[in-house]
Amino acid sequence: MRGRFIGQLLSLSLVLALGSCKKFLTLAPPSSATDASFYKTTQDITNALNGCYAALQDKTQYQDHFVTMMEARSDNVSDNNAAGNAGLNYNIDRFLAGSNNTVFLEAWQSIYNTIYRCNETLAHLDVVTDATLKRQYEGELRFLRALEYFNAVRFWGDIPLVLTPISTDGAYQLARNKQADVYASIEQDLSVASSFLPLTFSGADIGRATKG
Repeated sequence: MRGRFIGQLLSLSLVLALGSCKKFLTLAPPSSATDASFYKTTQDITNALNGCYAALQDKTQYQDHFVTMMEARSDNVSDNNAAGNAGLNYNIDRFLAGSNNTVFLEAWQSIYNTIYRCNETLAHLDVVTDATLKRQYEGELRFLRALEYFNAVRFWGDIPLVLTPISTDGAYQLARNKQADVYASIEQDLSVASSFLPLTFSGADIGRATKG
């Protein structure tokens, strides 16, 4: 009898919980956001910019892969574990990595995904009505894009130079640009960034790109 009562109580609790969550469960998931539904407000642009910064912290960039790709090939870091990570980092350390090394693939994808985010956000900056904030955001986005291209051109030399939003189909049509063209674009972005950004930030904005 007691067991039946407890079972009925649990069933009732489940029904009440599901009923109370009905409104929450019918909300559109964040993954359903599109260019048409997003980039509508200044807060959307803020969130998009923060997403560009967040990409730098991913394991495919400064958290992991960049350390291997930049430092392991110098005398600063050494990877002596041939069995660890399927030997991916070990082979990079010894200049034995081939085109099938997924560290390179993941870094390439992450860099260009970040560039894509920067380009998309730059293309929608007009929704920011505060002129000063708009200039700041453009400066930050141009700095981030320049940083990613600076990494990419040193890793791979001639690379596709993409400065506007493109479609997936359009990406298949891209060709490699000369290193000189990439460096010229980096210089242009950094020139704009240095003229738009302040010398310092304070409070919650500490850590954002500055003129320095």
